[in-house]
Amino acid sequence: MPSPIRIQKDRSTIVYISYDENLQKLLGRKNESFALLDGSKSEDFLINFFEIYPHVFEKAVPGTLQYLINGAPSLPYQLLQTGDSISMTLISMKELIKTLKEDIDAMSQKLALPFGSEEVCKFVRHKDPKDPQDLFTEFKLDQEKESDDIFIMEDLLFKAWSSFPRESLDGKSQIQVMHQDILEEFKKTKSQEK
Repeated sequence: MPSPIRIQKDRSTIVYISYDENLQKLLGRKNESFALLDGSKSEDFLINFFEIYPHVFEKAVPGTLQYLINGAPSLPYQLLQTGDSISMTLISMKELIKTLKEDIDAMSQKLALPFGSEEVCKFVRHKDPKDPQDLFTEFKLDQEKESDDIFIMEDLLFKAWSSFPRESLDGKSQIQVMHQDILEEFKKTKSQEK
């Protein structure tokens, strides 16, 4: 494990990051330490990461850069502690969609729902839903029935809404188009700074 960066120990949180092969190729390193302000959360880490490595942001469509904190998926607004270990992986859109389809199928089966990932994928591709709520309505997801599994399925349908390709977007997904727009704006801003 690399030695931590030495900056105002009383006001910093030191985390250790390891990278998969795809990120190692982009970054030229297997691992490193990051110093963050005390009270930093998982989202703060990602913002700092992209500020230091903007070229990774250019390659990482939202959802394709994944990370575990101490071997577990990150929770929203998870507070980071000194010594936390962050494992980062960069996957392709194809891998992201494959995993998402598998997760939808598994949750559909668990909830005994009359649809699976193929029906969701066809709906997104051909019907171009404007809002994730359209998926909940189309597939009659009973949101009145509060359970962790229903919340998980809602999250999966939201991810499908943003990640599955659409005919109206020339076979791209919402997040791919959004990422492209952000990159163009970023490049415009950078060129104006020069």
